[in-house]
Amino acid sequence: MRGVTVCVDLHDEFAVTLPRNRYHFSDFMVITAPDDKRTQELALAHNCQVFTTDVFWKDGEFRKWAALEAGLDAFGRDASVEDRWLCLIDCDILLPLKILWTPEKDYLYVPYRRMIPYVTLLPEVEWANFPIDPIPEYCGYCQIFHLDDVHLPPAPPWFDITLRYAGLGDSLFQARWPETHKRRPEWEVAHLGIHRLASRWFGKRCGLSSDEQAELYWKLRRLRGTVPADQFFYERCGRAAKNVS
Repeated sequence: MRGVTVCVDLHDEFAVTLPRNRYHFSDFMVITAPDDKRTQELALAHNCQVFTTDVFWKDGEFRKWAALEAGLDAFGRDASVEDRWLCLIDCDILLPLKILWTPEKDYLYVPYRRMIPYVTLLPEVEWANFPIDPIPEYCGYCQIFHLDDVHLPPAPPWFDITLRYAGLGDSLFQARWPETHKRRPEWEVAHLGIHRLASRWFGKRCGLSSDEQAELYWKLRRLRGTVPADQFFYERCGRAAKNVS
């Protein structure tokens, strides 16, 4: 299985998860901004491919999905790729030490996640002390699928590259699979620093305070998966509706 992470300005969290997660993958790409040198150094120190792109902050907005698509093109996802299983994993997700499973093609796999407020390497026996995310959606914190999956588009992009924040894209992506073809592996993951999640969806350089980002985040959770929600957030951010795709 190969892995891909998008990480911009979140080096501290990634420094905890990457050393632990890296050995699960035959190859790993980290997609980041050209000036995020700490993330680049961390990735190279753990034998990862590094892909940098200026598209993250095009027009001053956080275009995670456009950056992810550019990185996937560079990493490879066509018929020439030998390892056909791909994991899109957030930089603040911690995998278990052992992953025992036999995945089937044409299914999307997303493990349950334990919501842990600390950014620390907790022993797995302590994960059960923290709640499981109650949201039933197969969110993008750890999405695993086969490159020949029949539910993928015949050609890129897989994600909506017009989106201007880090949400919604994974919702639309997981909706490509019918509910009958989505599965939870028997193993779980830990989502570290979950209390900081609200300040990540618009990028650390968006100019919004943590409280403003938190307000937008929780409203997005209630409206998630709808086009009006996307427009709603850009109006709330003071961006003209005419500029919203």
